[in-house]
Amino acid sequence: TRPNQSKLQLGMDMINRKLPWTATATILISLGVVLPVLPSYSIKFRPKTVLQRPACRQGAATRGVCSKTEQALFKAILPTTNHGYTIADYPTFYWYQPNQALSRIRFELFATQNQQPESFPSYSSTFRVKGIHPLTSLTLPKNSGLPPLEVNSEYLWRVTLIYSNGGSDDETVDSSEQSIQGWITRVEPNVGLKNQLMQVKYPYDAYAAEGLWYDTIHDLATRLQKDPQNKQLVSDWNDLVKEVK
Repeated sequence: TRPNQSKLQLGMDMINRKLPWTATATILISLGVVLPVLPSYSIKFRPKTVLQRPACRQGAATRGVCSKTEQALFKAILPTTNHGYTIADYPTFYWYQPNQALSRIRFELFATQNQQPESFPSYSSTFRVKGIHPLTSLTLPKNSGLPPLEVNSEYLWRVTLIYSNGGSDDETVDSSEQSIQGWITRVEPNVGLKNQLMQVKYPYDAYAAEGLWYDTIHDLATRLQKDPQNKQLVSDWNDLVKEVK
């Protein structure tokens, strides 16, 4: 007998040598030993601001009134504040879009003054999305002469569905034209972000903890598109979009 070892401990040593882990766990529970329960993982987005921006995440008619019944799938992927932060100089914007094969898209980015967009967009592009997946994105191009987003400046972005009445190049619209809007502000990364990026499994965890919405959603969406069967990525995506409603 070892000098400082109880009979119970000796018994457990013998069990651990002879039985597989599952059997050992069952015996531990029967002896009243409490095993630690690992918490379920869930991504947590911590927004930097609670200020509501005057925009609509869901498809609205050109009159500017939000539609709750029409184009239910046409939504900007944003927090409920309609505003998000980024550290990217040329960020990526995401939205859900129905009927991709039947419409063209006009994307516009406006600089703002006191939350009022300028009359003319800093960037504008009209295009047709290829494919049938409802998740659509646009990355501001670096080679178009567009300067990077200014730090601590707020921008308004708008996506409009253009229902063509003619040929492929016809941009004539009817009364069913729908648009969505969102706001973005570029900020400088703080000192701790680099350390966080080295500690987490996925970069979007660190971005979410810092309230960097556009970086969070872009990193997660990119990984999910490359590995759509990854259960962790799927779960994190569902958690994130539910968290921001």
